Amino acid sequence: MHELILAVFLGIIAGTITGLVPGIHVNTVVFLTLAFLPYIENYFSAHAIAAFFIAMAHVHTYVDYIPSIFLGAPNEDSSLSVLPGHKLLLAGRGYEAVRLTAIGSLGASMLCIALFPFVYFIVNLIYASIRG
Repeated sequence: MHELILAVFLGIIAGTITGLVPGIHVNTVVFLTLAFLPYIENYFSAHAIAAFFIAMAHVHTYVDYIPSIFLGAPNEDSSLSVLPGHKLLLAGRGYEAVRLTAIGSLGASMLCIALFPFVYFIVNLIYASIRG
């Protein structure tokens, strides 16, 4: 259990770094982690490594918009979604843009958690019908 908590904590740190530094993406850290996987497996289990990746990706989605709004350096996947943030920044309301983005990310996360049982049930039904 301590291993999973440590992996999630390290994922939070890595996700914050990848979100705040333009040009560094989660995929870069994933590839570096996979490159050193023979060494990392001595200290962490496969579940802990998966928890690290999930925590890092989740935190990255929350923090990624801060440099996009304030520095004007969006990633290719967020370039269209930060245009309203730039409008608010130019109007002197940049912190409000970040706050609204965080609220939207939190709402999307809660919606995904709420819909997970339904999606799980539907995927199991579809898989059972196409398995043969």
